[in-house]
Amino acid sequence: MLSEKFRRQLRQETERWLREGTIDRSTYEKLADRYQFSDLESSAKNRFTALLMSLGGILMGVGTIIFVAANWEAWSRFSRLILLLSLFFSVNGTGFYLWRKPTMPPSYRQLGQGLLLLGAIVLGANMALMSQLFGDSGNLYELFLAWGLGVAFMSASLRLTSLGVLAAILLQIGYWIGLSSSSIAPEGSWGKAIVEHMPLVGLFVFIPLAYWCRSPAIFGLGAIAAMTSFLANLLRFQGWAIELAIALPPALFWAYRDRLWQFGRWRHLTSVLEGRFRAIARRLAVLFLSAVLYVFSFNIWHYLKLGNLDFDRWQSLRAFIVDIAIVGALTLLGWLQLRSPGDSTGGSPETQDRFQQWRAVNSPTVAALILLVGTLLFWHLHVAPIPLFGTISMNIMLFLFSISLVRDGLAAGVRRTFWGGTLLLSLSIVSRMLEYNTGLLLKSFVFVLCGVGAIVAGLAFEQTLKKSKPLSIPPSSQEEAP
Repeated sequence: MLSEKFRRQLRQETERWLREGTIDRSTYEKLADRYQFSDLESSAKNRFTALLMSLGGILMGVGTIIFVAANWEAWSRFSRLILLLSLFFSVNGTGFYLWRKPTMPPSYRQLGQGLLLLGAIVLGANMALMSQLFGDSGNLYELFLAWGLGVAFMSASLRLTSLGVLAAILLQIGYWIGLSSSSIAPEGSWGKAIVEHMPLVGLFVFIPLAYWCRSPAIFGLGAIAAMTSFLANLLRFQGWAIELAIALPPALFWAYRDRLWQFGRWRHLTSVLEGRFRAIARRLAVLFLSAVLYVFSFNIWHYLKLGNLDFDRWQSLRAFIVDIAIVGALTLLGWLQLRSPGDSTGGSPETQDRFQQWRAVNSPTVAALILLVGTLLFWHLHVAPIPLFGTISMNIMLFLFSISLVRDGLAAGVRRTFWGGTLLLSLSIVSRMLEYNTGLLLKSFVFVLCGVGAIVAGLAFEQTLKKSKPLSIPPSSQEEAP
C-alpha cells in the first residue's frame, strides 16, 4: 500500500504538471481517482481526531489510576474485583470494536489495535493485583509466564502480530528470571515445567502462531527463544550434553521446512509463506554457528571439563531428555527430507545443480561443520582432552566459514552475506591479535590492514555489482541464502 506522504507529493506534482500543461485535465482526474487524492484531507482529519482521542484516553487513564490508588484500601475485595474486570473488558471491547468495524477509517482501526495492545498490558496488571487481592503472590517469573501465555492466546484469537511479539517478549522475560528461581521451585510446579521445556514452547507455540499471523517477527522471536533456551538449559548441567546443545539448534533450523506444518487448514498458510520463514531459520542457523565457532576459537578449551552433578541436577537432566528427543527427531526428519527432489532450492533439478555449483555454505558444508564441532567437544570431554588441537581446529573452521560467506556474497550479489563474512573474518583476526601476547606494533598493523582490507573489499564488491550481473538464481534460493 502506498504511503500517504507519497500520495501528497504526487498530488502536488500533478497539480504543477496540470498548471504547466504537461498533462491534461482527464489525465489528472485519472491519477486523482487512482491514488485517491480526495481521501487525503479526510485521512488527516481522522488522524487528528484519533490523536485527540488517544490523548484524552491517556489523561482519563491517568486520572482513573490516581482515583483508584487513592481509594484502593477503602474499597472491598468485591469492588476491587469488579473494577479490574471492568477495566479489562472495556479496554479490550472498545479496541476490538474499533479494529474489526469495516466502516471505520484506518486511523480508528489503528487506535483499536493500540487499545488491544493496552488491554494485553492491563491483563498483566490484573493478574498481579488479583494475586495480591487473594493472598497468593506467587513468583515473579510465574506471573510473566502466565501473562505471556495469555497474550499469546489473545494473539492467536485476533491474529495480531503486535500481541504475538509482546507474548514472546513476556515469556522470554519470565524464562530468564525463572532460570535461577525454578531450581528452588517445588517439583511438579507448572512454572518450573515451562522453564524446563521452553524450547518446546518456542517451537510448538510461536512457530504455529507465526504462520497463523503470517508474521516473520513472531517466527524469528520463537526460533530465537527455542535456540537460546535449549542452549541455556543444557549449559546448566556443567558440561554434560554440551555437544548436543551446540549441534542441535543450528542443525534443526538449517533443515527447517515449511512442509512440517502442511496438514489440514495449515496447508494454505504454509503454501502462501513458502520459503519466507525458512530463509529466516537458515539465517539464524548461520548466526548461531558463527557465534559457536567464534567463541570456541579462543583458548578456552583448558576450562572445558565435566562437573559432578548432584542428584537433583541428574533428575533435571533426565527430564530434559524429552526435549532432546523431540528436537533431535525434528532435526533428523528435516535433514532426511532435504534429500527429496526439488527441495534444496525449490526449483528443478537442473536449477539445483547450478545453484549448488556456486554456493559454498550449503547443506553438506553446514552438516560437516556441525559434526566436527560436536565430535571435537565430545572427544575433549569424554575421551581425552585436546585443548590445542581443538583451538586450532576451531580457528581453521572459522576462517573457512567466513571465507565461504564472502564467496557466496560475491557470487550471489548479496550484501548481507558478503559483509557478514567480512565482519566475521576481520573479527577473528583482530581477536587473535588481542588474545595472544603480541606487540603493539603488530597489533596496530593488523588493525590498519583489516580496515584497509574491508574498504578495498567493499569497493571491489560494489564495482563488481555494477559491472557484472549477479548469478541468476530462483527467488526461493535467494531467500534461503544466508
